[in-house]
Amino acid sequence: MAVRYMEIGLSEDFFEDISLVHVEMEKLIPESHEFVLKFIDYNLGTLEHLLTEYLSCLKTGKPSRKQLLSTIIRELRQMHPFFLLCNSNAADLLNTAIAGYITNCFSETGEFVGPQGNKRTTTPSETQAEMFRRVCVPKPSFTADPDTMFPGSSYAGDPYILNDLYRLQRDIRTWVFLTMDNSNPQLAVLTSEQRSALYAFVTAKEDLYAPHMHISSEYSVEPSKRMREERIKWDFRDLDEDYDPDRDDSDYAKLDDALDALACNSEMKLPAILEDVIRAVKDVDDCEIITYKINSFRELLEFEIYSMIREKIRIRRCRNCNRYFIPDRSNQEYCNYIAPNSTKLCSDIGHSRVYTKKMLADNSPEGLYRKAYKAHHQRLQRETMTEEEFTEWKKTALEKKELVLKNELDPFEFQEWLKI
Repeated sequence: MAVRYMEIGLSEDFFEDISLVHVEMEKLIPESHEFVLKFIDYNLGTLEHLLTEYLSCLKTGKPSRKQLLSTIIRELRQMHPFFLLCNSNAADLLNTAIAGYITNCFSETGEFVGPQGNKRTTTPSETQAEMFRRVCVPKPSFTADPDTMFPGSSYAGDPYILNDLYRLQRDIRTWVFLTMDNSNPQLAVLTSEQRSALYAFVTAKEDLYAPHMHISSEYSVEPSKRMREERIKWDFRDLDEDYDPDRDDSDYAKLDDALDALACNSEMKLPAILEDVIRAVKDVDDCEIITYKINSFRELLEFEIYSMIREKIRIRRCRNCNRYFIPDRSNQEYCNYIAPNSTKLCSDIGHSRVYTKKMLADNSPEGLYRKAYKAHHQRLQRETMTEEEFTEWKKTALEKKELVLKNELDPFEFQEWLKI
């Protein structure tokens, strides 16, 4: 059985001090796919409001409220565990947003007011750098350097500070709706392949930022403990410390020749230079390990959605809480999450809640009138009621309905009269 891991890094290659994070795939992409479905409906306005409040110190000259930054990071982690497991990516996202905000609001030469009230005239780049250092997200493994952050703030000037996240959420929501959401009956009858083709045609060709219909990944086999301890590499060049590609008599050149001969005659004796490697390889566990390389939050979500499409997963909205979920059967209408303002699952109480809402709606003055109107209109069509009788009934019914809405007539009395 394959064990799957995700290797998380940063897409920007100039962050040389970022160490890769290896995470079990289940911690980021569980079978329920609850994290990506939750992100689709997450209210980014909450996160942006906190970030706007935190950055307000740049315009007032007051010291930044670092406790707000902690709240922002905590909110980001609640949005998706990716930012809990990958601190560098969380810092990168926020610092890029902060740099974009500064570029948008402070792009002219002016007077910079420091935390102690001291003032001095600055150039745009100096102003931006000073401000960025005051409010950036510092991390031990992350260089918050204005020289690297400001060139990356390509969306400066957009109306939202977290424009990248808003764009990502919109893209993923559209992708999911067109390929997996069965809410629309016209889409539900299409196959997964047909829906993927529909998505690719109407979005990817028109929007450069839309997710593509292909994902790249890396397949690897984990070395055994003995292989790691003896530092035996898959790259055979490391077997010879004095390897020189220009020397034909080097150990690697000999190995290369031997492997060529082996490929032509599989029954010949294996090269002696492989003996240590072969002994160590025998210690590899009888289990394949697949590692997927992911460089950003966007890549993670795109990888997950693509996997769901490949598995032909279909989703729908819960009729009680309106959240996305993966139904266990085709006619399942309620999810297995905890219902809002309750300790029970939507699947346990959803039907009764929806029925109650329907009953309340049907028993409203407007609902009672509409039901009675349909019944009397059918009588008119069947000619069991004359046009004059129907017109008179409608006039009286509307008058009584208005009296109920003004609390001048008892609703029960109105309901009983409608039955006549």
